[in-house]
Parts: sequence; C-alpha cells; structure tokens
Amino acid sequence: MQVFTWPGEEVGHVSQPLSDVLNKLLVGPTGTVSTELNTFLGLQNPPKTSYPGIIMNATVFASPSPTPSLTVILMLFSASEHSAEVLRVFEESNLKVEIIEDYRPEQCFGVPHALHVEVGQRAVPGKSVHGCKTPLLTHQQKSVQFILELESPESTTLSTFWSSSTCDWLRQAFHHIATTGRTTERINHNSQGSILADDMGLGKTLTSLALILTSKNVAESFANTKEQNARSTLVICPLLTLPNWEAEICKHLDASLTKYAVYHGEERKKWTAPDLWANDIVLVTYDTVTLLYESRCEALFKATWFRIILDEAHLIRDPATKRSKAILALATQRKLCLTGTPLQNQLSDLYTLLRFIRADPWSREEVWQKYIKPNIRRKSAKAIELLQRLLATVSLRRLKTEVLHLPPRVEEYVGLSQTEPWQEDYDNQYHDFADKFGVDRGGGSWDSSEFFQELTILRLYCDHPDLIDGLQYDLPKKETTWRDSPKIIHLISDLKDHLNSEQGGVRTPLGWVGSP
Repeated sequence: MQVFTWPGEEVGHVSQPLSDVLNKLLVGPTGTVSTELNTFLGLQNPPKTSYPGIIMNATVFASPSPTPSLTVILMLFSASEHSAEVLRVFEESNLKVEIIEDYRPEQCFGVPHALHVEVGQRAVPGKSVHGCKTPLLTHQQKSVQFILELESPESTTLSTFWSSSTCDWLRQAFHHIATTGRTTERINHNSQGSILADDMGLGKTLTSLALILTSKNVAESFANTKEQNARSTLVICPLLTLPNWEAEICKHLDASLTKYAVYHGEERKKWTAPDLWANDIVLVTYDTVTLLYESRCEALFKATWFRIILDEAHLIRDPATKRSKAILALATQRKLCLTGTPLQNQLSDLYTLLRFIRADPWSREEVWQKYIKPNIRRKSAKAIELLQRLLATVSLRRLKTEVLHLPPRVEEYVGLSQTEPWQEDYDNQYHDFADKFGVDRGGGSWDSSEFFQELTILRLYCDHPDLIDGLQYDLPKKETTWRDSPKIIHLISDLKDHLNSEQGGVRTPLGWVGSP
C-alpha cells in the first residue's frame, strides 16, 4: 500500500504482509464494516493499549485535474474513554468528524454512536443543496428541516407530545384498552412521517426534490442493509401531475447526479424490480398502484421503499376505496404527504393521512373511532385541542400571504351579456335551473349531483357555447368563433385599452371565473 501526494510523488509505503491484511479489511461498500479486526486477526485475548489511534496508510488514486478534490470517508471505532482525545487529534489536524446519519449499532457489532446530536440541534439545510440547480427559499429550507426531524430515527417529537398534558385523557383511555387485553401492540412513536400542507404555489415539489437529495447517503445505507430495500423515493401522483413532476426533476436537478424512472404505461415493461429500486426517484400514478395492487406487483409491493411521497395526498381520504388500500399496502421506512387541503369535507379525511404516516397511537382505528372522532363531534374542548396540537406536530402549513409577502389581491366584478342568439338560450336554461333548484323552486327534494351538473353547464356557457354539447342541450345551430365568448371579447378589449394608456406595462389577471 502506497501513499502519494499530488501530483504523484511517493511519500511512503506499507510492507506487503501488512498491506495484504489491511486490503482485505478495506474492501466493501462505504458505510459498512468488513469484519471485526480482532476476529480477522484471530486474536482471542487482544492486547490492551492506552493509545487511542491506529496509524494506517492506504492507497489513494486521483485522476489528473486542475483542481483535484479528494474525499476520504472513514468509520472510526475507539474505546469510549479515548473518544475526547480522538476528537481533539482530528480537530488539531483540521479533519472534520461528523455524525453518521441513520446509524444502526446492530450492523456495527453493537458499538454505540459516540457523536450524538439531538435532532432539534441540527442545522437548517442551506439555500444550496448538492445536486439541486435551484436555490431554496427560506420557507423551503425550513420545510426540509421539519420533514427531516420527523423522519429521523432519533426523533422524540411524537413521544414528547404523547407525554404532554394535552394527551392525558387519551393516555388513560389507551391504558384501559391495553389492560383489558384489546391490544398487545406497543406504541411506536417513531413514525418517520409528516404532512406538508403548504398553500399551492409555495414550491412543495421543489422542497420534496431537495429533501430527496439531502438524504441520498442515508437512502444508500438503507438499501445496503437488505436485498429488498429500495434506495428510491417512490412519488405517487395523479396522472395529470406526472408530466409536471418529470419536468420539475429535469429543471431543478443535476441529471448526472440523480437517477429517476417513470413507472407508467408501456414504460413499466422495461424495468426489472432491482433496476427500478436502484433509482433515486420513481414516479408512479395512483391508478397504476391501484391496478397492480391485487397482483402484488413485485416491483412495487415486494420492496420496502426508503420513502414514499403522496402528491395530492387527500386523494386517499376514503379508507374504504381500493386506491387507499393499495397505498396503505406499500412498505416504506419514511412517509410524506403533500396536500394543500388535508381536511376537505369531514374528519375522516384526516384519519387516512394519519394512518399512512403511522402517527401512533392516534392513527389506530380503535383509538380514532372510539375516542377521538366521537369527542370531536361532541365538540369536546380537550379533543379539539388534541387534534389541533397533533396536526401542528406532524404537519406544516403556510399560506402565500404569510411567506411571499404578496400585495393585496384585487377582485373586480364585471357583468357581461351573451351575444345573440346565445343570450336568449342562456336565459331559458337559467330559468329552468331556477325552477329546479333556485328561488323559483316549488318545494320538494332535489338531487345534489344534478344541481352541480346543471350549475357547471351554466358556467361553461358563460365562457363559450362550444364548451357544452349543443345536441344534448338543444342549443342553437350556429357556427361559433372566439367572438361568441363575451369574456374573451372583454379581456381583449381591456388589454388593448391598457396598452394604449399612459400607464405602460401589462396588468396580468391571476384568474377569471365564469359564473351564471
């Protein structure tokens, strides 16, 4: 074993017999231990020494480069009484010693971690993330930090909340469940899951991609521990947002440092399970997961994913649907829900998200159905406080107005009329709608689904007659152009007036709504 300086001057070597021993010890993937030194050397009674270090030379190769950059990663083992001295020596030598993320003592002969940093003391990720071409905004940096804290095996966030006075009444109820034998499963507060519920437009996708890059080394270590552990983050999204995820990956991430796969349609056939699991990111739709649920597709359901991200996570709000059952059947170490609307219509919408991230014991069916849900419905102050604090513990939500400091929104109402012959027909449809559902209704029950269908037709008509089926709704038979939309005419007219004014520039509306 030889040691060279840059650009290639030999400064020392190790004898051949010792090199043969050390070479075997150094073989193996980064982050693993090849073998225990005493066992390898066959020492039954290893000699004790007060010297805390081992002098070792190793061969280091570097390709010629104008600016050479070498990184050597060592896992250092030392007697605990010498740890302070070892750290001092490294510090004096300007060598950086860091904690090992996701350290597992059982893989390293039960040796405890000498460098232990409480989760809350970890530094917030910076604006720049290695492999990400786009700098993170402050709120996105905080999002990554929040998620990593809850994902950490060392996190005490849920156990601290469970021990708080807010959960006193639920702890007593759970103790009753345990003592009566209705549950023997111990509480597992290490859920490693969270909910990011930021307002639309705050960059939840970029935050998720930065999160994936931040934990790449941990994902690699996770994959090395078991054959069916996938290093990938599985992103499950609606079909409509699948192209957006792929576009965001190409836009924000360095293609040479991040591998991704789209597991959808005909693309699925080219992937074997091991090849798919070797990607950093795997994109798949809810429909694909649901379709492959019954067959328990090996590529999806035989793996334990490093992380699963649910985009538009509220789509699994009904636990009885096949979609929700399929998602909950996937195995993963870490979980993240992305949704701008975690609570849509009813309390059960939230329950499925808590089940997915495994917020134990609040997500247990008996605890939720027997204690939390009934007390919320009775407007119990203690139950409402518990749910509010639980949400504040496992989820993060910010509004655009809080984060981006946008100017006040200006809404302007403009009344428009249809052109002939569309106005007369619209009036007839409007009066029919009023007779069925509105102020002119004579009484009796009505179908809510029919109400929304008819209302949607009226709104579409306001935008342009061609947006609805003229044959189905008996519309006038007439060729249409863009001029048959009063809204388009108004927008173009308003734009021309503004361009011809002395103000200069263009005022861009953020949205426009057609309503009857």
